[in-house]
Amino acid sequence: MEAVLRVLQEDWQEPLRCTNIEQAMSRAGLPFRDADRRRIAQAILEDPRLADLLRWHPSAYFLTNNERLTARAVLQTLQGSAEGADLARRVSEVLSLTEDEVEAALEALGWIGFLDREEGRLRLSPQAPCFLEGVGLYFHEVAAGAERFNVNCFHDFVLLTSPAYRARRLRKPTRRGPDAPGMTPKMLAFLQSFKPEGLVRRAYDQGTVQLHDACAQCMRRIHLTVTDGRLVATDPLGVWHVRGGGCGVNNLFCAPACAAEWLKSLPSLREGEQGPVAALWEGG
Repeated sequence: MEAVLRVLQEDWQEPLRCTNIEQAMSRAGLPFRDADRRRIAQAILEDPRLADLLRWHPSAYFLTNNERLTARAVLQTLQGSAEGADLARRVSEVLSLTEDEVEAALEALGWIGFLDREEGRLRLSPQAPCFLEGVGLYFHEVAAGAERFNVNCFHDFVLLTSPAYRARRLRKPTRRGPDAPGMTPKMLAFLQSFKPEGLVRRAYDQGTVQLHDACAQCMRRIHLTVTDGRLVATDPLGVWHVRGGGCGVNNLFCAPACAAEWLKSLPSLREGEQGPVAALWEGG
């Protein structure tokens, strides 16, 4: 456990990282076991130094990325209904996961407080809306060799891997206001404690780095590959990005149509930066 906590404590002091327990267990050379994850989560909550480093909802750090994606699929499947029968089967069809995988994820969502179980039926917990604050249920996983970690938003991955984008952001730094969407006061204060040039502690300009993500609208898996500071592959083709303000609204989409659909519920973000991801690695 101590090795995992050391990885998390170090990563959580980085302004762009929000590494989760599963990723830290992998980097510590440990297999993922749910019981171990729960013990580690409890140890974090009981340690004031570590608990103070949680700047998003605890689920961003305690759940796996698949569990967070499952939570998004649960919200879509229920579509405003408080509960649903045969939820595992319906969610497995949305995500192309086995029912056993979904059942395990639903169990974790019950543990974390996103779901309640009553008389054998799962329903959204009254606390479920809290899980959507800040970065919400989105994830953006960086894979650099054996090192895996989540970043706060897709554009943080670009900052880490694109010298051209990093230079442009330094020339025109932005400051988020206290009402910026997709943020929490604690994360906003933390990010504002850094000068723009101090946000990237370690750049990934050399070698091959991948991003594993999911469309913010339809949940289709998205994979980007960057080699020596250049975007060399996207799966699917035509991946689109929206930079709407705070971390929770800076997202990836499998196609422009999904971005347009997502923005229908967020009309204030339509004037934000958006476009094909390939352009972010170009220019100077």
